[in-house]
Amino acid sequence: GTMAKTNDQQDGQLVDPSELASLIIQAFPPVLHAFGYGSGVFVQQQEKERKMVDLILVVDDALDFHAQLLARHPQHYSLPCRLGGSSLCAHVQNGFGAKVFFHAFVEVEGILIKYGIVEKKHVLDDLTNWTYLYLAGRLHKPTLLLMTDPEIEEAQISLNLPRALATSMLLIDETTKQPQSKASQSTVFQSIAQLSYSGDPRMDVGGEDPDKVKKLVHGNEGQMERFRLLYQPALNDFSQRGLLSINDDDSIEWDAGMLRQEALPPRLSTTTTSMLFPAIRATVSQASRSQSLKGIVTAGVAKSAQYAFAKLSKGLLR
Repeated sequence: GTMAKTNDQQDGQLVDPSELASLIIQAFPPVLHAFGYGSGVFVQQQEKERKMVDLILVVDDALDFHAQLLARHPQHYSLPCRLGGSSLCAHVQNGFGAKVFFHAFVEVEGILIKYGIVEKKHVLDDLTNWTYLYLAGRLHKPTLLLMTDPEIEEAQISLNLPRALATSMLLIDETTKQPQSKASQSTVFQSIAQLSYSGDPRMDVGGEDPDKVKKLVHGNEGQMERFRLLYQPALNDFSQRGLLSINDDDSIEWDAGMLRQEALPPRLSTTTTSMLFPAIRATVSQASRSQSLKGIVTAGVAKSAQYAFAKLSKGLLR
């Protein structure tokens, strides 16, 4: 594979990572780890206009971060959060959903952003245990790394990505029921993208783009290549250990029995393969449902409606 372009922007990338990283350092209280994702960061098919940039900011302590952020950017907060102060914000963040607190439709230095705040311990918990499969699911797909915390990066590379790869192959076996375990890399990547969409309630109400899972892997400039780069280390590791082999035509064959040992976080390890998808679906659904409800408190009703409408029009207006 080709090396990722470093200083230059990668194919289909809409924003400059160093520009975003310095924006985070200047505009926000201290952040440990940060990444960008979604259609504001990577171009999707023919859409070239700049959109809202989605960011996740990982912080040490929510209470402390909200106190500093409220002092610096009170206008980012909805009225109830401003009145309730940092203790209400931290309670809303850590009391519900996947422990992420979002601000949407916020302008910082002329860039329209939506950003989620989350504590490091909750990100590590999700990466390690798939407790919510919320940020862990986000990180199964290519993202733009802006600031790096070594522990989060380690959990991502050694646990979250290899497990996503193994689980996606088991799910392909489960759905296709074919005698030998084999699929193209693009099918495997699509199966990975499906993992964290499997229970998202926005999919149920038509709020997400129905072709989104397919779009996540295909048709996006450079996206297939980004998936390849992201999963190369796990693919190589599995291949060296005899769990799978990569054929000349780029398809992958695997040993389902051996993958089974690798695939699951302890919390799901006793789940039979046939119950795996429902278990994952339930995890994702619960976390994103309560995250969506929480959005109404954190963003205020008007912004949540604006965001839901933007998502719905993508899903409904073809």
